[in-house]
Amino acid sequence: MKTQLNMTDTRCDLDRFWCRQDFVDLIDGFDGVELMCIEGDTRGIIPKERVIGLHMNCLPYWVDFWNGNEQALEEEFGSLDECERAYGGSDRSALINHYLRDISAALRYEAEYMVFHVSDVRVDESLTRQFRRSDASVIVATCELMDALLSFCPNMPAVFFENLWLPGLTFTDVSATRLLLDAFPDRRFGLMLDTGHIAHTCLELTTQEEALSYINKLLDEHGPICERIRGVHLNMSITSDYCKRMMASPPPLASTYGERMTQMFYHGFSCDRHMPFTCDGVDTLIKRISPDYLTFEFITNGSEQLKHYILQQRQALRI
Repeated sequence: MKTQLNMTDTRCDLDRFWCRQDFVDLIDGFDGVELMCIEGDTRGIIPKERVIGLHMNCLPYWVDFWNGNEQALEEEFGSLDECERAYGGSDRSALINHYLRDISAALRYEAEYMVFHVSDVRVDESLTRQFRRSDASVIVATCELMDALLSFCPNMPAVFFENLWLPGLTFTDVSATRLLLDAFPDRRFGLMLDTGHIAHTCLELTTQEEALSYINKLLDEHGPICERIRGVHLNMSITSDYCKRMMASPPPLASTYGERMTQMFYHGFSCDRHMPFTCDGVDTLIKRISPDYLTFEFITNGSEQLKHYILQQRQALRI
């Protein structure tokens, strides 16, 4: 099992380091990093040989664009012109090109795998959880998109599908998980199980211990399918009270699409806080899953908090 830390190449992440050695010191004890390429590592902070995985820049709302549903797109964006600006084009080729850029980055870094979010959500749905789309419809579109990417780049790295609490792959429905994996029986395709995202699918959880029990229950239900879990994003946040308040009284949506997106991302990070998963039994959970890749996936406001989170997570895993 390779252990790694999540990282982006944004300035807010890389400006924490004076030089490459600062970064290398931080990831001491890890095999490497799972990187998301957004702005570009212009200072060369992250050594190429330490990049193990690449997290793709997944779009929160894309299935209606893929399916050419112009009515839904106009409702969401306000106009088709705004929609075209958001996607960088007006047809499927824009989405394909968006993900080909990530694949190119993965090949450049010689990453062993990529992570893809199997989800789709409109701004208002993210706040209210009143979803219009079924899990199966998102999975079908994901399979079509992935087949298109494979036709352009058959030698792309392994792809691990990540669960969220939104329509798509949630890891709460065995039939939906099987639908996705049956489409890609090759072991090059598998699951990236995010422990925090699983917790957000059940708004009755109030403690990490309850979340741990819930995850184990879902693993029991999935049985042999669990052999397809190739990686784990290890983190936790118990935010059920916040989510229930938001669902009961969502804020008015902003007038422009850009402002509405800001509302959605602010809400997303308030719900999904990516803190250490530290209750008793987490080490046993990882042993049970036995993933090939274990990523400490945190959101922090600085190097000191990040170091503290790493220490907490290592202590919980008895590392």
